[in-house]
Amino acid sequence: MYKTVESNASIIRINRGDSFQKPLFINCGTFLSPARYTLQAGDKVYFGVMEPNHYWEQSLIRQVYNKDSEMTEDGDLIIKLKPEDTEYLFPGTYYY
Repeated sequence: MYKTVESNASIIRINRGDSFQKPLFINCGTFLSPARYTLQAGDKVYFGVMEPNHYWEQSLIRQVYNKDSEMTEDGDLIIKLKPEDTEYLFPGTYYY
């Protein structure tokens, strides 16, 4: 059985039918002085999984998050993929 693998280079390796969740830290500061952005009413975060050289509109998986979405205790948004989101993806490289 394969496991989900994450790297420090923003690479996620999962297999078809896997689930995945990861907090998303939205930095409104700088690289050297990060500051957490808290989602406000009306804010939306769009997450998509797409094939190489495709636009958001051509995403195979599309999700929209807002201030009412599930968050960590620190206030970071939790991005989630369920098995039914990935079960029909062909092996290959995808971008998010």
